[in-house]
Amino acid sequence: MLESDFQVVFYLRKSKSTKSGEAPIYMRLVHFGVQKDMATKLKCNPDRWNSQLKMVNAADKADLATNNGLMDLRIKVGEVVSQLSSVKSNFTLVDVKDALNGKMASDGFLEFFQVRIDELESLVGKGYSKSTVTNYKSAKKHLEKFINEKSRMSEVSMRGLDYHFVDRFLSFLRIVQGCQTNTANKYLRALRAVLYEAKKRSLIVKNPFENFSIKYDRTSRGYLSQLELEAVMTKEIGVERVRFVRDMFVFACFTGLAYADIKELKNKHFVIRNGKKWIVKPRTKSNVEAVIPLLKGAERIMNKYQSENAQNDIVFNIPSNQKVNAYLKEVADLSEVDKNLTFHMARHTFATTVTLTNNVPIESVSKMLGHSSIKATQIYAKVVESKLEKDMELVMDMY
Repeated sequence: MLESDFQVVFYLRKSKSTKSGEAPIYMRLVHFGVQKDMATKLKCNPDRWNSQLKMVNAADKADLATNNGLMDLRIKVGEVVSQLSSVKSNFTLVDVKDALNGKMASDGFLEFFQVRIDELESLVGKGYSKSTVTNYKSAKKHLEKFINEKSRMSEVSMRGLDYHFVDRFLSFLRIVQGCQTNTANKYLRALRAVLYEAKKRSLIVKNPFENFSIKYDRTSRGYLSQLELEAVMTKEIGVERVRFVRDMFVFACFTGLAYADIKELKNKHFVIRNGKKWIVKPRTKSNVEAVIPLLKGAERIMNKYQSENAQNDIVFNIPSNQKVNAYLKEVADLSEVDKNLTFHMARHTFATTVTLTNNVPIESVSKMLGHSSIKATQIYAKVVESKLEKDMELVMDMY
């Protein structure tokens, strides 16, 4: 709707004249033949109403005040139409009327962000994961702190979001919140996605990220070498809960499954193909199917704990990710592995030490990891010294 296509017409409704003889003045909003009428709460004597000028022939101060009120209303309508035009490509006369009556929908960005979070929560397992929702919630908390600290306000208009807002938010994440580059970028991705959704719904005209690029730092994915993996596997651990977490970590090293996938691993995800047992499971994060042959080491661990969950379809009753990572620090100390052991390191170990180092083609590794493209798998394709030496043996003999 263009502002130039919009008309405001005032008229007198004589049929609703009061006992004093004054008639109420109504405002008619017109757009391409469609019209909406609404009361102005102003009135005048019908004898003084100028039907051509759509104003009162002023005879006293009261008439002048009425004309000023009509002019203010016309200006207000123009402002509302201009405001609606800036945030919505399509709006109706009902939107204009609602705005004039104080019923205009809020354009608060944090409010819309929460709406989007609620929508995604209802879609968990249907194309979105719990971790995605968690990331959106964290991003919103950081935004709330940023907005409050910078403007002492609890909300911000979507129309006020631009390139500089995004740039200042990134600085806030890095400097004030102490986020590493890639962690800050996780929150920026969530912000970008919500703004993209706002644009799709015609709540904003332009996404600030159209001119903003997210740059990542290259990171080294930690993993265990063969010797370190054997040290963890063979270490005698007396504390049952720590021993169980160690076994879950080793199971992940032999399957490449992430924590969320092991937590949700069920008996139905095990199938027999060509006389061998396989894990076939959609990844919790992406819903891409992972297809993994069950190695003997992983099967021994599964059989070890199977009786504990005989009445439950869930294969392992694994503790929270936070507890698991806390126990893994004990595992690292006991095994004399000088690395910050985390559960996700098991997935890196499977990709690097268990498969790629042993000449498993990267295409096969990608399928087992449940990646949607080889590009994602290449992050795990580490060149370790043992494989480098093995690959160069022939050349070394020649020269």
